[in-house]
Amino acid sequence: MKKHIHKIAILALLATTGLLSGCRDNPFFYFEDAFVAFDAQKSTDVIVDSEGTFTATYYVHLTSEKPSSSVVVDFSATPAGLTEGADYEMLTESPLTFLPGIYEEKIQIRWMANPLDKTQKNTLVLSLDSVNDENITLGVIGPDQKNKTLTISKY
Repeated sequence: MKKHIHKIAILALLATTGLLSGCRDNPFFYFEDAFVAFDAQKSTDVIVDSEGTFTATYYVHLTSEKPSSSVVVDFSATPAGLTEGADYEMLTESPLTFLPGIYEEKIQIRWMANPLDKTQKNTLVLSLDSVNDENITLGVIGPDQKNKTLTISKY
């Protein structure tokens, strides 16, 4: 019961401070300054199983007012101890294009079962590298540019 009351109190606080009022056309919270970032609600470090073969989807979000033209975001994938074609296959090519009114794009990777070299890091770092609009920041607004990269570790 107390947890439920706390949730209602927090929502009421957000509503009265105006933090919930700016959603506009974007289904995600609206910030005054636009940015593109990985959707990493729990962590920007992800773990995948080295013994499985599967396709994983990693989401990138645009948080802004509805743009008048497409937002194009270049990204890269940098492996450490992993080999493309043996450990993983990039199914999505750079760049990502957010058409007007679209606020979510995805990067898909096919992970393949392959023995790991335990002396290596065995990571793949996805990084948002550039955007075609100088008014859009890569990563969450702030000095740390959180969620500009996503580190995927294969175990």
